[in-house]
Amino acid sequence: MAKSVAFTMNGGDSLYSYSKNSTFQRKAIDAAKELINEAVFERLDTESFSSSAFRVTDLGCSVGPNTFLAVQNIVDALEQKYQSQGHNSQLLELQVFFNDHASNDFNELFRSLPADRRYYATGVPGSFHSRLFPKDFLHFVYSSYALQCLSKVPEEVADINSPAWNKGRIYYSNSEDQVVKAYEAQYAKDMGCLLNARAQEIVCGGLMAFVVPGRPNGVPHTQVLGNKVVELIGSCLMDMANKGVISEEKLDSFNIPLYMASLDEVEAIHRKSENLTQEQPQANVIASTLRSGMEGMFREHFGDEILDEFFDSLRKKLEESSSVLKPLTSISLFANRNTHTEMPRGGGNYYNFTKIRDAIDSVGAKVNVIGVVLECGFPRRSRGTDWFVSVRIIDETHQDPGLSVNIFTDRNECPRILSVGDIIQFQRLMIKRHVDKVNAVFSKKFSTFAIYYGSDARSLSPYHASKTFRERDHDKNFLIDLRRWLKNFHFHEGANYFSSIREMKGGEDFHLVCKIIHIHEGAGNEWMAFVWDGTDAPPANILQNFPAVGTVLRVISQDLENDNLRLLKTGEWVKLVNLLCEVHAGLWRCVLTPFTKLRYTPKEDRLKLERKRLFNERLAQSPENLMQMPFGGFPSPQVTEVDDSDDDHAIFLTLMDVVASSELPARFKCVVRVIAASPWQAADFLFPAGIDRIRLTLEDSAARIHAFLYAEDGVKFFNGQSSVEALEVKRNFLLGVRVNNDGVQDDPRRNPPWVQVWLKSETDQQGNPHYRIFGTKVVAA
Repeated sequence: MAKSVAFTMNGGDSLYSYSKNSTFQRKAIDAAKELINEAVFERLDTESFSSSAFRVTDLGCSVGPNTFLAVQNIVDALEQKYQSQGHNSQLLELQVFFNDHASNDFNELFRSLPADRRYYATGVPGSFHSRLFPKDFLHFVYSSYALQCLSKVPEEVADINSPAWNKGRIYYSNSEDQVVKAYEAQYAKDMGCLLNARAQEIVCGGLMAFVVPGRPNGVPHTQVLGNKVVELIGSCLMDMANKGVISEEKLDSFNIPLYMASLDEVEAIHRKSENLTQEQPQANVIASTLRSGMEGMFREHFGDEILDEFFDSLRKKLEESSSVLKPLTSISLFANRNTHTEMPRGGGNYYNFTKIRDAIDSVGAKVNVIGVVLECGFPRRSRGTDWFVSVRIIDETHQDPGLSVNIFTDRNECPRILSVGDIIQFQRLMIKRHVDKVNAVFSKKFSTFAIYYGSDARSLSPYHASKTFRERDHDKNFLIDLRRWLKNFHFHEGANYFSSIREMKGGEDFHLVCKIIHIHEGAGNEWMAFVWDGTDAPPANILQNFPAVGTVLRVISQDLENDNLRLLKTGEWVKLVNLLCEVHAGLWRCVLTPFTKLRYTPKEDRLKLERKRLFNERLAQSPENLMQMPFGGFPSPQVTEVDDSDDDHAIFLTLMDVVASSELPARFKCVVRVIAASPWQAADFLFPAGIDRIRLTLEDSAARIHAFLYAEDGVKFFNGQSSVEALEVKRNFLLGVRVNNDGVQDDPRRNPPWVQVWLKSETDQQGNPHYRIFGTKVVAA
């Protein structure tokens, strides 16, 4: 029966000690440092740990100094994560358990402990293929270049009566298929035992990180560096047997218990561990060293006498074969206990991105994606303590409808997207299905994001990222490719999906393509946007009619913070999805609700160009003097008469032209509606010269102002009529007030007619502008 084997590294600090001959193992640790950092930040669920102490183990630690370097990398990553979460890392108590076989030189290990270490050190002797710790005890399990060691030589290969007897060879790589399968089965059994033991010992949310030497998928065992080196060892031993230095029987009974698994084999073994969630293994190129790790095994089997001759012979053969030796592959494997199972896809790099089309087919998996922000909602508080924001992203594989990403995180950690059309990358999104729709969920516990400028930018660094995001060089290639695709991308939306301002209906949500004219920030979280699309607003209700030439629509926020204004930029066209339309104080306005989203609008957007074209055609088809008259005023209103003797062909202007004019004094010919009068009672409309005045509130599609009637201008306005009854009739007509035969208003709704007026802008004693009606007479009442 084959006995258990302990790979014990040479202790001490002699010429052939492990501490002086482990350069290649150290390179593997260095290569894995960034992966360890990312795994700690993205996968280790420190928030769920109840213990005040954090417990780490290094399986197969040997005698140092490599184990100290690896442990320090883990400690550094842990402290950085605690600091990023707002905790004091100095309060973190770390206990490190150094594990190896009982024959390991633990005395040398503890003599070499760093004096400035920030952890408590403990030795744990025993095989890592079996239980070593209590249940739910460890938070982080680590091993580097140890798991290729089998717990024992497969029994079949040492059995002279077995078809797998490995006569004349010490290893499996160049042996019969039965020998290879025996080694493969022993490796699968050992790894299964190791993973099952750790699954019981590690706490929920804890992390395992293994760096294992292996071989790329599809590469024969005979072409792997580590295997070729062992074959050279066998060749040296065979030479010594031929010389009579060792016996043939001794050689036939010796086999090296190592196995170089492929990426696929590691994945298959790990999938059988029901309590663990894995990441895709990642490969790195590394070489290895021999005598410091194998001398003890050769001494035990062959004795001390042959060691110098054997290793000298091996050195020569390695030099002769150096040109044909291919590098070894290191498999980096990360796993958590009791989280959602993530099946690897395509055997690719864990840090590659999944195309959105493939991500949608990966329900139940965690994926990394990068895409263009097609649509962005505004952050709002969720039912719990988190904040919620929704982002819809697209890439070259899937544009309609794209992938919705629902983000749940702290308020200060919400993505600060500056513009739809920017590029965002996510790591570790969970793909879920809700009813018949697939979406992605961002969790603050393990997901990360980074946001980059869109197609016109050159910077390859994110302008905003989550605290735990770690930038990697290879991300830049994906960013460049996506920007190149975005430059020529045109999103094809249905012609009826977006409406214009003239199609608004009160109390309903609608989608709008518009230009941001102005942003007004008020106190607290009060703010208002003024938007325009070149069309007229519809009537505000059944009897009121507020059409205009290019209505400037007020857009206000509802329970949204001023911070969201960064998405709205004056002068830019945007697409607003799910705006709530309402009439407020007689004016149309739209409300940005928590369900409103901003959609990507490229420079050459078809709908934007269509709005501009319609507006330009409207101006071109109107007589010059009527270009800015609202549609509701055509043909020229006959409610009032204006004096045109001075300027028969004056152009009709809007009230926006009036209030925006810097020329004082100035005259304007406008089509407006009278929506209020002060004083209200007609009995107070008295006009002794220069004494009393009337203030009328005028409105068109663009603005609302107060204009005054002074003395003789007021007398003319009401056509010289001074009786209270006559004035009441004209007042009611101008204001759209409906009264019964008794003179009582019987309908609260009003529909003021459009009237032509002359306005004059002047300044008061304080230098403030005010407006006066002149040269106008009411004739239709």
